[in-house]
Amino acid sequence: MLIVSPFSEEEGFKKDFGGDNTHFIKWRDPGVSGLMKNALAVPEMMRRLGYFRRFKNKGMMFYLKNQYKSFGENGKDVKFGFFRICLYWILSVLGKQRSLWRVAERFLGSTWYQCPELVAFSKQYDNVVLIKSANWGLQDRVLARVSSDQGWRNVLMPYTTDQLFATGYMLSQYDAVCVQGEFELHHARAFHLIPEASIFRLGSPWFRHMEEIGASANVVQKKSDDVKRIIYAGVSNTYFPSESEFLALDAIIQFIGELEEEYRLIYRPVVFDKKIKRHIENKYGCLQQVEIQWPKASVIGLDQYVEMDQDKSLLEYISDMSGCDLLVISRLTSFSIDVAFQEKCGVISNMIDSGGMLARRHSHLFPTYVFSGVLIAYSIESLMDSVKALLNDREKAASHAAQIISAWDYPEADFERVLVAAVYGEATVERV
Repeated sequence: MLIVSPFSEEEGFKKDFGGDNTHFIKWRDPGVSGLMKNALAVPEMMRRLGYFRRFKNKGMMFYLKNQYKSFGENGKDVKFGFFRICLYWILSVLGKQRSLWRVAERFLGSTWYQCPELVAFSKQYDNVVLIKSANWGLQDRVLARVSSDQGWRNVLMPYTTDQLFATGYMLSQYDAVCVQGEFELHHARAFHLIPEASIFRLGSPWFRHMEEIGASANVVQKKSDDVKRIIYAGVSNTYFPSESEFLALDAIIQFIGELEEEYRLIYRPVVFDKKIKRHIENKYGCLQQVEIQWPKASVIGLDQYVEMDQDKSLLEYISDMSGCDLLVISRLTSFSIDVAFQEKCGVISNMIDSGGMLARRHSHLFPTYVFSGVLIAYSIESLMDSVKALLNDREKAASHAAQIISAWDYPEADFERVLVAAVYGEATVERV
């Protein structure tokens, strides 16, 4: 096994992922001029923006509408200049043609698509399989081109919920695409025209890993006390207004303070601004019924590798959500799927737009059906109605949780058998 990663020369990374017959190659951006970097951006913009325009009436309108601006904190967005807007519009129109971005990329030549260390290493093997987990970025573009030129087998195993949905046309002509559930199955067929023989219904690797770690440690259980727990999961204020997050928190805190039953609110903010962090600590840290869980570097830090005990880190992640009776999230994140899977509780999305930031970003077009089963709240009143409904009806909450995870897993699939079939091309393995 050969791992290609920007972290491959870091000892902590090699310690965590190394093993018998495992090798590492560090990914390095190709050294090209500024002019060449701009040229390389052209086919990439055609690939993504053309995809958004082609499928604008099938969930991509939100992304198409926001292509002309850069998101800033709490709605301080920067609109692009006139010529850049014109260029993006032209590229999106050209990119509607499914294969035209490939023509543009081929026109740039192959000198920058070089990964000589990887190619040299592969020469000692007759059969090489490239397994990718993402469909965006320069690393994936280079690996896609190299694998195509070398005639390697290509396998896509998505690691997030957007890889087959909102990252543009596929970078490779994949021999196998491992879909996690019905949502990805639909997009593999209808958006990317993946042949049926190349689609493998694998299920969620992340869920299988959660099950494996939890079962081996035997610690994934409801907390033993009688306190009911509501988790509020925030997001960066680049994507959701802080004021709306705090309004929802205040309403929930007031609500649980008036109840006879004992409730605890677990607040998981994602904050990079020191002033906002101090505000959170000063306002909510002193409240008895509130517990603040700051995200760990291992969860959100990607600029450098954070050495950690992988199993311990996952156990902590599962433990932090253990005992959750209700999850409320700012906007929509994949954390909702994890909690619905692990705790079988209801999930509410806070889409309250206190200052107009979400309206300016056309958030009413955001494809909330990605997480079907999540209740959407556009006001404090609808938020609290949903909170009461899901807390008072456990069967209803469990039904919504089942609806959420049903689109993102095949729990009955023989995971190991389907994975081997996808990687090695065993066409006789049943894929249903």
